Amino acid sequence: PAPARRKPLPCPAAAPPYPSAAFAGAAKPGAARSGSAGTKQAPPALFRRSRNGLRPEYLRLAGANTESKGETDMAKHEFGIMPTAPVPGQRFDEYEPRKYRCIPVRDEEIEGLMPEISTLEMYRHTVDCPGRGLCYTGITLIPPAVLPRLREEVQRQGGMAELAALLRRAERESRWVIHYGI
Repeated sequence: PAPARRKPLPCPAAAPPYPSAAFAGAAKPGAARSGSAGTKQAPPALFRRSRNGLRPEYLRLAGANTESKGETDMAKHEFGIMPTAPVPGQRFDEYEPRKYRCIPVRDEEIEGLMPEISTLEMYRHTVDCPGRGLCYTGITLIPPAVLPRLREEVQRQGGMAELAALLRRAERESRWVIHYGI
C-alpha cells in the first residue's frame, strides 16, 4: 500500500508571537483549578514561568532549539539565507538549519527585538500565510523588502554582528531569509 501522506499543518498565524503571551492564561501557583472543589494546586512544573518565559525542562522535552553552554541549555533562534525564493503552495515545516547554513542567535537577544519588529510583514511556514513579526516558536520566511528595517533594528540593539552581516548579505543579493524559532 502507498504510504500515508502527512496532512499539512494549519497556518499558525493565530499563535502568540512569543511565550509570555502563550502562558499568560496558565494557572498561577496556588490558584484553584476548575473542578478541583476549591483545592489549591500549582500548575505542572513544565509550564511554570521562568525569568525568560520558559523553563529549560520544557524546552528539552519539547525538542526545542537549544545550544549547550556548559551546564545549561541556552535557547536559540537560527537565521539562514534561502537560495531560491519560496513560491505559493510550498511549505517549510521541517527543521533544516544546515540546508540554509543558519547562524544561531541567543533567545535573549531576539526577545529584545520582538517589540520593535512586531509590525514587519513576514510569512509563517509558507508565503500563503502572512503575519507580522517573527514566529517565536515556528518558522518565519522574511522577504527581501523587510530586510533593511530588520537589519536597522538588529544593529540598533547591538550584540548581533553576525546576524546583521547575514541580513546585509541577503539584502544585497535580494534573497529571502528563513528563521527557525525555539
